[in-house]
Amino acid sequence: MKVIMIVLDSVGVGAAPDADAFGDPSSVNTLASALKHLPQGTRLKNLEDLGFTQLCQEKPEPGRAITARALEASKGKDTVVGHWELAGKISDQAFPTFPEGFPEKMVDHIKAVAQRDVLWNKPASGTAIIQTFGDEHLRTGALIVYTSSDSVLQIAAHEDIVPLDELYRICAQLRQDFSAPEEEVNRIIARPFIGPTGGPFTRTENRKDFTVPIPADHLLDDLTQAKIPSYAVGKIKTIFPNVTFTADLPGHNNAEALASTLALAQEVPNGFIFTNLVDFDMLYGHRRDPAGYAQALLAFDQALPDLLAGLQEEDWLILTADHGCDPLAPGTDHTREKIPVLFYSPQLKAGDYIGERSSYADIASTIADLFEIPYSGAGSSFKEYLDT
Repeated sequence: MKVIMIVLDSVGVGAAPDADAFGDPSSVNTLASALKHLPQGTRLKNLEDLGFTQLCQEKPEPGRAITARALEASKGKDTVVGHWELAGKISDQAFPTFPEGFPEKMVDHIKAVAQRDVLWNKPASGTAIIQTFGDEHLRTGALIVYTSSDSVLQIAAHEDIVPLDELYRICAQLRQDFSAPEEEVNRIIARPFIGPTGGPFTRTENRKDFTVPIPADHLLDDLTQAKIPSYAVGKIKTIFPNVTFTADLPGHNNAEALASTLALAQEVPNGFIFTNLVDFDMLYGHRRDPAGYAQALLAFDQALPDLLAGLQEEDWLILTADHGCDPLAPGTDHTREKIPVLFYSPQLKAGDYIGERSSYADIASTIADLFEIPYSGAGSSFKEYLDT
């Protein structure tokens, strides 16, 4: 049996009850915002048939799959805590954030490790900040350091000024050094870019994330203990740096990640395939591009039949998300939202909407039940709804 879980990065389906505590209006709904910008007369017919698109509605009508919505129990709305919770690990303590920029002590340490000066040191849009400081960076070699509302330290540098191996070395050292609770951002991200003097500057696909290791007791460790193969596609391995996957396949963009997933689905007879589709969040959510978001959903919808056709009778396909990033919301940050939960297998005789779950971790607990293995993580299984 194979279980394929695809995380449509940031495709939330409506504000969580505590959205206001995270600075988000109660109107946020990433999927609904994107659907409004589909070309006239176009619909996501495959996702609609499964019951996925309906999950952004107040009262979802079921399709062919088992669907639900899930609330986030963790203290955060970022990629790391979202994926960790999908794997059964709830983050009870929030990672530190730096809305006013990093303190002098941290900045001085960055300078010492890099042997370079620092520019900006405040929250920023990653695509905008390199246009603002790209030329000064080219002149001085100083690193462009910025953050967001998430627990993240991002370092942008031109590939001709700071070679990739140097940038990665700096980030890796900072990951090791920033381990005190008040400094331990959950991700340090290398953000290389290119472009001529005067710009425009463009980020490359050589981004690399340096993430805090996930604590023990979660689905991925349980799969390893049970000797069930697990495969990471896209940025999954960077989110779980201390997890041993059977293989780690590329997925710098949605198309590449889907190609890797489809190849795995056709090649491996059993195991867990864990895929992240990054474009929804990186290219369209953060950049507040609802039309682009809609086109990305349409492309995924058109790719879906090939994935469904490759499922064997006992296999399962799971579609979900890790947080929201409403392209119509103010700002450029993630939004605190419910996530879609969709389980489909050829063996299902009928679909159903089973309501709202109290944690993303319910997905991990259910996957453990499907594999019939002991489970050490959080959450409650809803496998009884999947029995046929």
